Amino acid sequence: MSILFVTPSEAVVAGKAEYLTLFNLETEQTTDLLPTLFGGVKSMAQSPDGRFLAIAAEDDMIGVFDIAKGFKQTARLQGHKAYVKAAIFDHYQDYNEQQEGTYRLASVGEDRQLIVWDFAPRTLSNPKLPPNADVSSEIKRSCLLYTSPS
Repeated sequence: MSILFVTPSEAVVAGKAEYLTLFNLETEQTTDLLPTLFGGVKSMAQSPDGRFLAIAAEDDMIGVFDIAKGFKQTARLQGHKAYVKAAIFDHYQDYNEQQEGTYRLASVGEDRQLIVWDFAPRTLSNPKLPPNADVSSEIKRSCLLYTSPS
């Protein structure tokens, strides 16, 4: 089970269930249940500017949610061949709101691959979200950096 503070008054709680629980810290109430992809959530990461939430679940995809738009799921990043164990945003990249730049996200899976993803918010306006959808042409795996030895 993991918890992530996403705003001063909200936290997201994830566990083995196939959903995230949005919790209001001021009212101490559950405010929403957000479906994940498939299986329990392995890790959650928030973009440095607080706009996006990425989740790695017990499948081969990463879910990207737009926090500012009420936790709307905006993308599914597909590229791993096994469970995604962790996902994290690049905290060294400059995310300037005045100039909508590219976000960088890295993920590692049980397939022993580290994948770096780059996306711009403008590319997420009309995502394709069917379960078998491929990565949008605008969301690219920048490189396969490392595959650990067997």
